[in-house]
Amino acid sequence: MTISLGDLAQSFLLQQRSAQLRTEITTLSQELTTGLVADSTNKLKGDFSGLAGLEHRLGILDSARITRSDTSRLADAAQLNLTRMIDTVGDLGQSLLSLGTSPTVRDLSGLDQRVFGAFESTLASLNASSGDRAIFSGTATDTPPLPSAEDFLIDIRSVVGGATTAAQVWADLTSWFDDPSGFSTVAYRGSAQALAPLSISADETVSFQLRADDPAFRSALRDLAAAVIATDASTGLSDSERAALRNTAGGSMLMSQDALIGESAGLGVLQERIDIAGIREETERLTLQMARAELINADPYDAATKLEAAQFQLEALYSLTVRTSQLSLVNFLR
Repeated sequence: MTISLGDLAQSFLLQQRSAQLRTEITTLSQELTTGLVADSTNKLKGDFSGLAGLEHRLGILDSARITRSDTSRLADAAQLNLTRMIDTVGDLGQSLLSLGTSPTVRDLSGLDQRVFGAFESTLASLNASSGDRAIFSGTATDTPPLPSAEDFLIDIRSVVGGATTAAQVWADLTSWFDDPSGFSTVAYRGSAQALAPLSISADETVSFQLRADDPAFRSALRDLAAAVIATDASTGLSDSERAALRNTAGGSMLMSQDALIGESAGLGVLQERIDIAGIREETERLTLQMARAELINADPYDAATKLEAAQFQLEALYSLTVRTSQLSLVNFLR
C-alpha cells in the first residue's frame, strides 16, 4: 500500500527539513570556526566534573601568572638599580684611590661634582620604584626610603661638623650610620619590616628583604658621604686630611662594592626561581589546555565532512522545492 502526502503536508515537511539543515549548518560552521563542540553536554555525556577541574586549575594558573609578573618586575627593577650602584661605587672607589696623597690641581678638577653625582645617583637608585611601589622601603611601599641628596648632606654635615681629622670624620660617620638612633631614625623613611613573601607560582613564594637600611647599602652610603666631605673645600679639614679621607673612602668603596655584588647574587637566585616557576607553570598550562581540548574540542575533519554533506542536502532540498512548486494540472496534462 502506498501512502501519499498532500501538497500542504509535503510543503510543511520540506520547510521543516530545510530548517533542520540550516540549523545543522550553523552549528557545524561554529564548530569549525571556534574549534569547540557546540553541544558540550552531549560530548561529555553530562559529566562536567573533569572539565570543571581543568578550568579551575587554569584559573589558578592565570592568577599566578599575574602575581609572578609583578614579582618579576620588582626583582628586575631591584637588580637593575643594584647593578648601577655596584658600577657607581666601584668606579668612584678606584678613581679616589688612584689620586694618591698628592694629586695635582688637574686631578682634582671637577672631582667634587663627580663625587656628588655618584652620591646623588646612588640615592636615586635606592629611591627607585617598580610601578607605584618603592623597591627598597620594605612594607612602606608608598614612600621613598631616603631623602634627596641635598637634604641628606645637611644631616651628614651636622654629624661631622666638629671633626678636624679624616679619622674623626670616618669614625663619626661610621657611628652615625650604624647607630639605630642615627641613620635609621634620622634619614631612613621606609619601614623596618620587609615585604611579605611574594608569590611566584600557584604554590610557591619568595622572600624579598632588600631595604635601603641594609648594612651593604649603609656602608656604600657612608663611603660616598665621606667622599663628599673629602671633596668639599668648605670643611675644616686640611688638604692632607682630605686626601687621607679620600683614600679611606675609596678603599672602603671597593669592599662595599663586594657587599653589593653579594646582594646582587642573592637577588639573581631569586630571579632564577621566578623563571623556573614560570617555565614549570607554563608547561602545566599547556598540558591542561591539551587535556581540555580532548574533552571539548571539535574534530575539524568530522565537522567539515558533515558540513559539506549538510550543504549538499540543503541544495538538493532547494532544487526539489523548486521543482515541486512548478507542478500544476496544466503542466501534468501536457
